[in-house]
Amino acid sequence: MDFDTEIKVFLAYAAGVLAVYLMGRFLLTPLKITLRLLISSLAGGAALFLINLLGRNTGIFVPLNPLTAVFAGALGIPGIVGMILFFWGKSLF
Repeated sequence: MDFDTEIKVFLAYAAGVLAVYLMGRFLLTPLKITLRLLISSLAGGAALFLINLLGRNTGIFVPLNPLTAVFAGALGIPGIVGMILFFWGKSLF
C-alpha cells in the first residue's frame, strides 16, 4: 500500500469514529433530559405525597397525578407552593 492510500484509509476511519461519536452524543442528550425530568417528577410526586400526608389535619390537599408531579418536579419548591395556594384557595371559595 502506498502512502496516499494509507492516508485515505486513516481519514475514513477517523470520519467513522467521529460519526459514531456524534450520533451517540445526539442520542444521549435527549435521554439525559428525559431521565432528569423523570427523576424530578418522582421527587415532586414524593413531595406532594408528604404534603398531602402532613396537610391532612389542616385541610391542605393537592391531587397527586402525573401532571401535578411533573409540574412540581419541573418548577421545584415554587411550583409546589403555587399548587398548594391554588388548590387551598380553590377549596375556600
